[in-house]
Amino acid sequence: MSYARMGIRLGADWRSKWLLATMLARHKIMRTFGLKDRRSYQAAVKIGDREHRLHFRAQDIFILNEIFVTNPYVPAWLADDPPQRILDLGAHIGLATLQFKTHWPEAAVYCFEPDPDNFRLLQLNTQGLAGVTLRQEAVGGPIGRGHSLYSADTAFRKFLAAARRQGCR
Repeated sequence: MSYARMGIRLGADWRSKWLLATMLARHKIMRTFGLKDRRSYQAAVKIGDREHRLHFRAQDIFILNEIFVTNPYVPAWLADDPPQRILDLGAHIGLATLQFKTHWPEAAVYCFEPDPDNFRLLQLNTQGLAGVTLRQEAVGGPIGRGHSLYSADTAFRKFLAAARRQGCR
């Protein structure tokens, strides 16, 4: 499904349909001219039979497509035995959590997201959802303190470089 079709299907009103349907083009134009789009947008979205006010950035259009079109986190085999508790590690802006609560409204969802910008949107996107616990923390192997390297464009590259220095491949 194209990003435009996703936006039209997901949007709950015409303004939201238009915003979501044109977001990929907006993002590509900004990147082509080397411009940074630091704004966050709001759209009314319909997920299942529920309507939500979604807060997102232009670059989040890719994860919107992954979560709401390919739907990797809601496998059919869970229909017979729905989860009671879900850990959303790296919850990003809460899109998977919205999917979880749509499909399994009784499940308790525990969201962990260390990035401050993502966490702010996660709070907005899950506001008012019962059974959702948010933690602005990373989850990893060893117990202790660490350093997070965040930058809008280079966070992942810095993460990979640090991991390689520690012998991870």
